[in-house]
Amino acid sequence: MVISPKKDYYTEIDTLQMTKEQFLLSIKVRAVYNGAGNLDCKLSAAALGPWSVGEKELKEFDHVRASWSLERISTQNLAVSLDSLIQKNKDRFKGWEKTELEDYFEYVRCLRNSFAHNPFIPKWELKDEKYRRKYKFFDFEFDLTDKHGVLVKPEQYLYAGGLIRLVDIGLDLMTKIEGD
Repeated sequence: MVISPKKDYYTEIDTLQMTKEQFLLSIKVRAVYNGAGNLDCKLSAAALGPWSVGEKELKEFDHVRASWSLERISTQNLAVSLDSLIQKNKDRFKGWEKTELEDYFEYVRCLRNSFAHNPFIPKWELKDEKYRRKYKFFDFEFDLTDKHGVLVKPEQYLYAGGLIRLVDIGLDLMTKIEGD
């Protein structure tokens, strides 16, 4: 069976929505391997180029650690995809009320930077002191004043629910400007 995308071309909004779905899937996979059960899979081998991955390789690895790493990579992809969409379109927001939007855009940029260099050990990269401050936008408040070089903790982006909310805000904003 060959799995192919539904379209030949995806917009940035499409890719952010797919990245959100990937993140949600990673949450499900991690939940399964952290005690909610096991994924039953009848896959016994997969051909990848001239070599295959067999049943032994597919079963004999640390599923809990792998599911955690899948969630981390999905978090990175989500932060990078959201920031990429914002960076590409933020000039279209000229004339809008700036305070909340600027805080939102800059916080997402800081989050993206923290995961971009090492998603498994993300650190706040706030070399420019203008980013070392408090952020307040929509229903979020974050304090990055003393966070430069500090490990990112999930509570600093309000866990999975906070990430999804950040993405939903971005999707809503981008959909509004596409309609303009």
